[in-house]
Amino acid sequence: MRSSYDCVIIGGGVSGLTIGYELCLRGMTNILIVEKSYLGHGATGRNGGGVRAQWTTKENVQIAKESVESFRKLSKELGYNIWFRQGGYLFLAENEDQVEVLHNNVRFHNENGVRTRFIESDGLNDTVPALDSKKFLGGAFNRTDGTLFPFPLLWGYRDKIIEMGGEIATMTEVQGIGVENRKIVSVRTSAGKIATEKIVNAAGEASGRIGDLAGVKIPIVPYRHEILVTEPLKPFLDPMVVTMTNKLYMSQSIRGELIGGISDPKETPSDSWTSSIRFAQRMSREILHLFPKLGAARILRQWAGSYDVSPDNSPILGGADALPGFFLACGYSGHGLMISPKVGKMMADLIAKNEKDPLLGNFELNRFEKTKGPRKETLVIG
Repeated sequence: MRSSYDCVIIGGGVSGLTIGYELCLRGMTNILIVEKSYLGHGATGRNGGGVRAQWTTKENVQIAKESVESFRKLSKELGYNIWFRQGGYLFLAENEDQVEVLHNNVRFHNENGVRTRFIESDGLNDTVPALDSKKFLGGAFNRTDGTLFPFPLLWGYRDKIIEMGGEIATMTEVQGIGVENRKIVSVRTSAGKIATEKIVNAAGEASGRIGDLAGVKIPIVPYRHEILVTEPLKPFLDPMVVTMTNKLYMSQSIRGELIGGISDPKETPSDSWTSSIRFAQRMSREILHLFPKLGAARILRQWAGSYDVSPDNSPILGGADALPGFFLACGYSGHGLMISPKVGKMMADLIAKNEKDPLLGNFELNRFEKTKGPRKETLVIG
């Protein structure tokens, strides 16, 4: 590593790499991305690859909608096939209250440029033929939502960053942040001390600890979320399917595996990434609730990761007022990958050019200090 950098990004997941890539595109190539483990060790390498614009706040719809458009071009731009497939997302309602929620969501999405539509119960099998549609009263479907494969996305960013002159240090842990007269001056790592005036905290569930090193309180809490994958099956599922009752999500990869998770109301805040038999049992029952014919399908493996959850379930982005030069890209609450293209552009404009996208103001840390807090995002799944 060099002795100094114009910007040090903490976190080698999709958030940190996207910001690094966009900084290099803007001419700020003297940058270093520091990752305590391997690239994608955190949430990026542990998620289901979902990408959707179906949200319940205007700012989340907007940031996701613009990111979806970027994902359509990224395979060509990065030189890696990220397997972005727009099979849609289908949210399923099992009672009248959920039907009303989905109808309201459809109207809200349409008003904000997302072409979600409501499908009555008797039309669900036109979208998902294998679904036991008798159990559902209807669903909200948006065709432009989809899925991608996270790892080639990371590899593409990695190669482009290095090609443009940026640096990446894996297996390197941040141990301290130097601050003098309310300004960033250095980062102390397990590989040595580095001089810098700008730091991006993109450390996922560890972002709170990194904030503490800089004296900036970041109100995020880590929650374990589990996920599994089955053996490859004959393709039968185009969209990502989500149940409103248990917030189960499930999609099928191009190779035929089913990938999915389910919310657990009994989960308490922790940094645990252990797997549980409770998850496997609940997930199996709910898959059979959707698709009774899958009783013989075998689970290949299951794993866990963390959502870095903010008070309003929306990301914390932008600069920290209390410490100039300290930037935040965390608190994603489970949807960091799907909004990463737009986040990367906004953060890079702010860091490299001191230009603030109007959308960024909705996600700043200081929103939690206001008398009237922000509206809470309610469509968090998994």
